[in-house]
Amino acid sequence: MKGKKQKQPYKVIDADTKKEPAEIKTEPKKQKSTAESHREICYNILKEFGKPMHYKKVMEEVLKIGESKGLTPQNTIFARMSTDKKNRFKVMGKGMFSLTEWDKKTQEVKPNAI
Repeated sequence: MKGKKQKQPYKVIDADTKKEPAEIKTEPKKQKSTAESHREICYNILKEFGKPMHYKKVMEEVLKIGESKGLTPQNTIFARMSTDKKNRFKVMGKGMFSLTEWDKKTQEVKPNAI
């Protein structure tokens, strides 16, 4: 019949069989996720260049160092830099990113205006 699934017969389970508790498998700690490693690489690239960069230029540098598993690495890098939980990146406009620590350094260097 169209649209109706045939029901599978019920399985008979013996009440006398005792089940042992499942083994708990402990896995070793995983390395950083690719998202976190992308963010670290982007941070290091911007810090090394010392000036704001377009995310596509950052992507080119990331691909020189490692690989990106996504189909669109430029979108992946943009997303990773935009959603950094540590707030290390600042959007300067139209795809340009800088480090937030650069703003803090320029504020510290400026003398007090009297």
